[in-house]
Amino acid sequence: MPLPSKALWRVLFYRYRIWQWLVVSTASFLGFCMLMLTAQVQQDYRTITQTSPTLFDSDQYLSISKRVNTLRSLRGEPTFFETEEIEGLRAQPFAEEVVTFLPSEFKMVAFSPNGSQFPGFASDIFFEALPSQYLDVVPEGFAWPNADSLVPVIIPRNYLALYNFGFAPSQGMPQVSENAVQQFTFQLRLRGRGQVQDYPCKIVGFTDRIQTLLVPHAFLLAANAQYGNSNRNMPSRLLLKTKDASSPALVEYLEQENLQTNQDQLQLGKVSKIMQAATGAVVAVAALIILLSLLVFGFSMQVHLQRNREQLHTLLLMGYAKSSIIMPYLLVSGTIFLVVMLASLGLAQSLHSQAWAQLDLILPDLEPSTNIMTWVGLSIFGIILLTQYLLLGRALKKLQ
Repeated sequence: MPLPSKALWRVLFYRYRIWQWLVVSTASFLGFCMLMLTAQVQQDYRTITQTSPTLFDSDQYLSISKRVNTLRSLRGEPTFFETEEIEGLRAQPFAEEVVTFLPSEFKMVAFSPNGSQFPGFASDIFFEALPSQYLDVVPEGFAWPNADSLVPVIIPRNYLALYNFGFAPSQGMPQVSENAVQQFTFQLRLRGRGQVQDYPCKIVGFTDRIQTLLVPHAFLLAANAQYGNSNRNMPSRLLLKTKDASSPALVEYLEQENLQTNQDQLQLGKVSKIMQAATGAVVAVAALIILLSLLVFGFSMQVHLQRNREQLHTLLLMGYAKSSIIMPYLLVSGTIFLVVMLASLGLAQSLHSQAWAQLDLILPDLEPSTNIMTWVGLSIFGIILLTQYLLLGRALKKLQ
């Protein structure tokens, strides 16, 4: 005659030690928290790289040039790149793409005419150009369709910061915002080959990737052809696109070839690589903690079932199906793991919200990423229930 359900539960959980559940629950709580938070950080990282590619570029860009030393300067040796040197860099395994900077090859003055916002301003300047696909920002209007068009310019964002927080205060001049700068119009006076020509000029955007004054490629090609020194046809700077700016092979190549680059990009590559390695390590540790908690659960179940071997064997002889014996254990363990998962999810959501709020203060334009912690928690919970069912079924099979 089958036992009442309450009596069956008393038989199944007779002499079961509560501390074993506490150990499993605590370990699982830590594992759940670490795994859900790490998965969400990875999701945030992917979102940031898609919406703000200049912050954590998966493709990293390095400006490469030859080192300038005193002996080379005294000898008058050029620092241009030969075709063989460029091809040699392109052939390296760390190089995704290599493109040459197009420099201006003529004299140029930027000035503001009388009656403008900055009357009397004048300065010798230079320009460089790159194909648009290698720029981190291509603002509307960054084109030069014909010779009568306004020349759009992109400047490094830190140039404006140097003016606002260095030059302007020391000279008693007003600070200007990015929007204000883009309202000013200047004149460019190009001089070369006995020709002089003025062009209207305007700043249309700011770059964080390229540290130079950029104009449309088409404009500089046409201006070099009309005003430039035709004897200079070799580039002095290269832009290297790579997946890993911290690659030892890249650093070693630059040293061997006596080349230099922007060291901050090398450091950013190292930081990105360390962050990815750290998140991978945290995932591994969290998975290991959860796995160990499952092993502890399996071991405690084995001990408990062996301790109650006679009672369980009697229940099987009385006609109880294996599933009816496994179900109470699954209900108890499932309830405990569900509570642990929900508690871990609440803590992880709270920590993530606080961290994102702090990040939003620094980078207010970031778009929120998809929250995947709930799906991660439910997936792990399902895996745990399936694992427990298999462990219990295997243990009961040995008792038959």
